[in-house]
Amino acid sequence: MFNAYFFIVLLVIPIISYIVLCVLSRNSKSKSNETGFDIARKILDDNGLNNYIVLTKGLLVDHYDYSQRVVRLSSVVYDGTSVFAHVIASYIAMIAVMDKEKNSHIKVRGYLVNVVKFLMIAAIITFILGLIMSYQFIEFALCMMIVIYLYCIYSIYGTMQIIKRIKDKDSLWILYLFDFSAIVVSVISGVNDLIERR
Repeated sequence: MFNAYFFIVLLVIPIISYIVLCVLSRNSKSKSNETGFDIARKILDDNGLNNYIVLTKGLLVDHYDYSQRVVRLSSVVYDGTSVFAHVIASYIAMIAVMDKEKNSHIKVRGYLVNVVKFLMIAAIITFILGLIMSYQFIEFALCMMIVIYLYCIYSIYGTMQIIKRIKDKDSLWILYLFDFSAIVVSVISGVNDLIERR
């Protein structure tokens, strides 16, 4: 039974991060009237990139699409003028810049993103099966969650590299929350991808 509780704790941490970010996305005021789109476009232009910036449905599904070389921003970030919108737009645009520079860490992270999306959905399904059928499923789900957390730790290392290059360092703790909520965001963006393909 301990494994079931441990799994729930591992799931609750990113969910809390996700909720905090949702609140921040609505309530953090910025001194600038620039939108997240403006911030991302400036970073891309300053680094000689003409990548598209695409408005993506959903909340906190902001990410850099490695396969299509597209910066995807949610409406809260794309049209937002909050500190949150500025920090997340800068972060996603800097991933595009580092991808162009062939940063090895960013490349590996790009390959692992889809694996993490699959693992997260599989872990939740396996956990539910464990509650219904066999306790061994819960242990398997726990192993998947641990692998996902290892990815998050690896991702945080990449975030630290990006932080060194972002000018506005006052609210960078938002990025650490963003990385932890990546587990929840991965599921949401995975579901969004499936919906968009239909």
